[in-house]
Amino acid sequence: SKKIAYNSFQENLTYQKERVIIKNDFTQNKQIANFECDVFFCPKDVLSGDSYSLRRLTHDKVICFIIDGMGKGISASVTAMMCCAYLNHLIDTHVSNSLEGIVIELVSFIGKNLLEDEVVSATFLLFDEEKKQMEYAMFSMPALLYMREGSEEVFKLRSNNPPLAYYTKSLQVSTVKTDKIVKLLCFSDGLSENTLKESDDLYMKKLPYDFKSATNIQEFEHKREARILQQEDDITYMFFVAKKGNALDLQRYEKRYPDDSFLKSLEGYSKKLIAKKEFNTSLEDVDNALIWYEGISKQFFEKDQKCLNKISVAFSELYMNAYEHGNLGLDAQTKRRYLQEDIYLEKLRDLQRKCCKKIAVEIYAYQYGATRYMATQICDEGSGFDWQDLDRLRQEAQDLSGRGIFISRRNTKGVYYNSKGNCVLFFTLCEGEGDDE
Repeated sequence: SKKIAYNSFQENLTYQKERVIIKNDFTQNKQIANFECDVFFCPKDVLSGDSYSLRRLTHDKVICFIIDGMGKGISASVTAMMCCAYLNHLIDTHVSNSLEGIVIELVSFIGKNLLEDEVVSATFLLFDEEKKQMEYAMFSMPALLYMREGSEEVFKLRSNNPPLAYYTKSLQVSTVKTDKIVKLLCFSDGLSENTLKESDDLYMKKLPYDFKSATNIQEFEHKREARILQQEDDITYMFFVAKKGNALDLQRYEKRYPDDSFLKSLEGYSKKLIAKKEFNTSLEDVDNALIWYEGISKQFFEKDQKCLNKISVAFSELYMNAYEHGNLGLDAQTKRRYLQEDIYLEKLRDLQRKCCKKIAVEIYAYQYGATRYMATQICDEGSGFDWQDLDRLRQEAQDLSGRGIFISRRNTKGVYYNSKGNCVLFFTLCEGEGDDE
């Protein structure tokens, strides 16, 4: 047991060393050229055969790389960390500002330190902000995936070099323009060669579909986790999303719940108004609004009845909140009492006879590349809603108060309120016909 404890202690020290060797100059500001970049790094065991770094070379050049040592265990980890440490040393000492120069130095160093039958896979990317291009040298790594503006196709950049070995003498560097690329994914084979949950196929079969439909790394990781039963190898990937300025009018949603990470991911999307309509504060118009909304929604989800049902439930719940709590000013306790006394509908009719306020609904299509969302905004003319009470209401969800919001959250990408609390915004992902879910 002492030996096991000692080995565990040493492995954990080694893992800490791995994290020291890995460098990321973009943990705070994730902007790399015209992209925002997130990294996922998850060793299968304590020791990782993968390593990576993201480094700024000059004011307009950034280099990113993923190293994948051959095999598993200590040997692969030592090789990957050795490569990573030496590359970061080259960058820190400004040996070269070119991708070819840095990789040549690594090849010269690593060739002397590999076993006769040992090879190393690697992806090197150099982003040139001024030239709006990316140089790449890929050594027996999975094809890099990317999408371009105006196209729903997932393109691939395949490896342009054999694996690094002690006999490597030359390399090829290729270039691709980045100004029309909307998102990009580079990864080690631990991502693509994982067995699927419900078959013997590998995740590489589903990977392009998940990449195509994901707008950020959180969405992509959620999709990946749903596909696999357990992690089978070290996984490292970099998810790049183009940032082209905020084309969306989301500033009014200053107070957001549960957070604003999804709204931030929509920067750069085009926005198109699909339909808008005003409704009276009446039970009759509650029904009219739902009929109208379902008719519009069929344009987005004609082939997905399940999604259509979900978004209809979300709209119904949030529209009723605008009607009851917004324009009629009915608080939760009073509503509960009316229901207990079986006079709820009678009281609603009494209140609406004195109300001349309107409920405005607007429906938008938000699109970026092949990814498309339906966005719905509902605004009432009431005194507003205290969004800060939502955390408390979540803990009391068995009560009537706040249940509609949480039902809506489960059926959409999230529920967002403006600072006053009288406008609500929610999004639903429109899966393309070519997607495979």
